[in-house]
Amino acid sequence: MSYQEEQDFTNERVDPKLWKRLYAYAWRNKKTFIMTIVCLLYVALADSLYPLLANYAVDSFIIPGKSDGVWLFLIMYVALAFSQGFGTLGFITRCGKMEMTISYDIRQDGFWKLQNQSFAYYDKTAVGYLMARMISDVSRLSEMVAWSMVDLLWSSCYALLCLIIMLIKNWKLALLVLVVVPPLAIVAFFMERAILKYQREARKHNSRITGAFNEGIMGAMTTKTLVYEEDNAKEFKEITGSMRKASIKAALINAAFFPLVISLGAVGTSLALYLGGKGVLDPGHAFIGEISAGTLVAFITYAASLFDPIQQFASIFADFQSAQASAERVIGLIDAPIEVQDRPEVVER
Repeated sequence: MSYQEEQDFTNERVDPKLWKRLYAYAWRNKKTFIMTIVCLLYVALADSLYPLLANYAVDSFIIPGKSDGVWLFLIMYVALAFSQGFGTLGFITRCGKMEMTISYDIRQDGFWKLQNQSFAYYDKTAVGYLMARMISDVSRLSEMVAWSMVDLLWSSCYALLCLIIMLIKNWKLALLVLVVVPPLAIVAFFMERAILKYQREARKHNSRITGAFNEGIMGAMTTKTLVYEEDNAKEFKEITGSMRKASIKAALINAAFFPLVISLGAVGTSLALYLGGKGVLDPGHAFIGEISAGTLVAFITYAASLFDPIQQFASIFADFQSAQASAERVIGLIDAPIEVQDRPEVVER
């Protein structure tokens, strides 16, 4: 059994131009795209207001032991929760629609390119590779483009709002919480190349497996005639074993990435709790100054939840690394030059 080798991609970092072209497919449906962003911005704003409501409840009702105005507070809280639910429903439904639209448009462009290629192109490119790109790779990319946009926008807006509120509340305590961000950036930088390397290997072996399936089915009669079943099975086992090894290595690096993010987030929350608690118990604290118990509750909530978007960034970052190989192959197919073309006068007719 022989396999045609597909093109190797050697970029060591995520290519922004490549992803810009893929996100252009999302922009084709402008109305859905804009409404998704509006819903996301509102949900991020609502998420950032909950700690402030907790701050108000602690300082106004719990610490003084009063209940004046608690019903109005409860109505505001329930109204915010319901409106946030409608916003979440809005961006989920629109994002699902956008995912299907992106998948449709990419496959349409790829199919048009394949229909216009010369026979020589198919002599150099195995059908299995084309099937892997247009089916599994496109599905993965359309999901990635649609939902990564959701995660990126929500994470960015929520983290920015949390940071602004924390700086307004107590800028010294806010800077202490953010001290763990530089180590996180360093960890992400060093893991980037390793993740991308093994994900590329896994996608390449996946294409070879699809090609082997296609050749095995199309050449079944020849294989049976030449009694070549055992040799084919042995070669196929080697290919699947290679993909297994590359996938496990990539999964191990991803698995090590997220515990580091969580651990660093716990350090930031611990700093907020320790020094903020001193500010509550000792109003004349030299560094933190005086803060209320409600402010401390809000700060702990912000410090803990601030690392949710950072974890989202880490997850998106890892997904971009793994999907880069798929993106390179799909865009490479769409950009493949057509070797045999009609003359200008024929096109004009």
